[in-house]
Amino acid sequence: MKSFLSRFGSFVLFVLSGFDRLRFHGESRLLNHGRGVLSYLWQQDILIKDFPDHAQQLTQTLRQRTVELAKQQGVPLLPLDSPNTDKEATALQLAQRQPGRLGRIAVLSCVESCSIYRLRKNAQGLIEPRKQPGKCLHYTPRGPK
Repeated sequence: MKSFLSRFGSFVLFVLSGFDRLRFHGESRLLNHGRGVLSYLWQQDILIKDFPDHAQQLTQTLRQRTVELAKQQGVPLLPLDSPNTDKEATALQLAQRQPGRLGRIAVLSCVESCSIYRLRKNAQGLIEPRKQPGKCLHYTPRGPK
């Protein structure tokens, strides 16, 4: 940590210490509402009708890179059967099987609830992206505490 701060300290705004693990969860402010998605599509020069294919391609790229990185690091990709499975308990069981291993021990995957965008007609009959509940494949990198 000290060597990192000595090298990049001028870019660091604050330091958070005392945690062995920290998880951030959030959403892109731009993509948190339909108008933001329209703005993103306009910035990327993507037609609204092409949004589903574009989103699917981004998803495929993310999945492929996640799998490739796990393989490169020798970390197993373990699909879970239910979103109700305790991921922390699963990670602890995996860590007990690999005592002394540092860093990531597995990437857990599971289909869970999320918010998705689907193209729908508005009151004027124009197609727009609309946020609604859906299901998505989530990846959770896990390592020992």
